Amino acid sequence: MIKIGYLYNNLILTNPELHEFTNSSLCYLIIHFLQQTERIGILHPILIQNSSDFKTNESISNPASKISTDSVAFLCYGFAKFYAAFNFEIFIIDIGKKELCFWNETDQSKKDAVGIRCSFSGKNLGKLISSKCLETFVQKMKEIVVAFENGNEAEAFPADIEKFAKKPLPPKPKK
Repeated sequence: MIKIGYLYNNLILTNPELHEFTNSSLCYLIIHFLQQTERIGILHPILIQNSSDFKTNESISNPASKISTDSVAFLCYGFAKFYAAFNFEIFIIDIGKKELCFWNETDQSKKDAVGIRCSFSGKNLGKLISSKCLETFVQKMKEIVVAFENGNEAEAFPADIEKFAKKPLPPKPKK
């Protein structure tokens, strides 16, 4: 999971139009993908219900988890394919539940482009992600799928992260 997060984080860092995605929202997307493709289980229900009472020495067992032997490339491709087709208009990301969750009438964040429900606070971690940023993200996922299917997966992710890190930050867009 860490390697997938690293590759997708670099993608976000090197594409200013994706900067509205935070590390937290990206982690939730990765965990949600792994849950929905049955590579890991949901967060332990006690963790979600009693997050403030959680003791660090408490053992958390998750019988639904299994060890994935999938390669990083296969997981990166699967992640891109999953989110290239994901319907963000009707589904929200909720890693505390096994089933896909729909936006509902009581969701105050229904007007947001992306719903990523924090398992601990219930707040929307995707609140600051604009529709334009989401469209760009979905487009990038489609491009990655095509790159993998055409055998150009090495070109799907930026390899020049060190060069990027030395560049000055672009000016923030005016709202």
